[in-house]
Amino acid sequence: MKLGSFHRRKKVFIKDFKIFMMMVLFFRFKKNVFETKKIKNILIMRDNNKLGDMIIFTPLFRECHRLGLDVSVVTGDVCAELLKENKNIKNIFVCKEKFFNMFFLALKLRKKKYDLVIDPLNEVHSYRSIMMMQVINPKHILGFNKKGKYKTYDISLPEDLSLNRHTSERIKSILQKIKPDIDLDKVDMSYDLPVPQDVDATVKQYLERFSGKTTVLLNPFGALKTRKFSATKISAIVDIIKKKIENPVIIISGLDSEIRHITIDGVEKTPFTRYIHATSLVKQVDYIVSVDTSIVHAATAFNKPIVAFYPMSKARVNSQPLTWGPNSEHAIQVLSDTRNVEDIPDDIIRYAIENMISMRN
Repeated sequence: MKLGSFHRRKKVFIKDFKIFMMMVLFFRFKKNVFETKKIKNILIMRDNNKLGDMIIFTPLFRECHRLGLDVSVVTGDVCAELLKENKNIKNIFVCKEKFFNMFFLALKLRKKKYDLVIDPLNEVHSYRSIMMMQVINPKHILGFNKKGKYKTYDISLPEDLSLNRHTSERIKSILQKIKPDIDLDKVDMSYDLPVPQDVDATVKQYLERFSGKTTVLLNPFGALKTRKFSATKISAIVDIIKKKIENPVIIISGLDSEIRHITIDGVEKTPFTRYIHATSLVKQVDYIVSVDTSIVHAATAFNKPIVAFYPMSKARVNSQPLTWGPNSEHAIQVLSDTRNVEDIPDDIIRYAIENMISMRN
């Protein structure tokens, strides 16, 4: 057995053992048969604080609210800021990913006596998530593909991962479980991303400097090395944009530690450090060019023209580019032939940007 394979197996074993211990230490009796008419207040677990994941599942909040349910969400501080203007959510509980923080929050939520806790992702985020759901002790806990392995979930919705359907489609499966007679064709699957007025005003004031010019938001850095462009590739993309759009304003976004070293003539660096301002930038610029990050899903929320670059997935089942793609008719998704977006040829990038521009025109 290769050393890397051994360490992966060891890591999975330790995680499964911790999850098992949480189920034993915080034992939860299975509840009665699921009765849809008795479901009134629900809690949606999004405690991994991933912005893209949160944006994709915003239709769930709205559609559950339309069904007359009280919707609460557990998430991290960055996602909480993103959701604070969402009128479909009754309560937002900020969760820090430390055991005792999560434990004491779970004790607080236990008093709410939730009818249903929903965990919409396929994987179990951590043993701490299992602990939280066990301590909260709702009437029911719903997850996907959890039957047999994780006793915490008394409702496990099956999903054939080989179909590689978009992750947002899980929303329909959840709604159908809550309301079996729902007309899924009438479910609004658009992302819901309200931005505070003061944030929009601040970004608008910044963009007024470029009044009359075409604005392009360039987001060249993802969380992983496979989703990052080099300085050479960024310069090539900027040249392509300049040749296709007359006198454009190109704004590079990203972490300050990554964008501060970029020095390209005619390129602006975003002055904003909070994600909520980046969201407003997406909302107000003309075009977006981005690697696989939450910016892609924010662009979908605002129906913005975007070219989105994705690395090739190493998995054919539950493939990342398919299940977490842009999900928008205004998006052009470009897949690398390798596991690195850096390897996408310039002529392919040029063609995609040309199509993005013509699509809007």
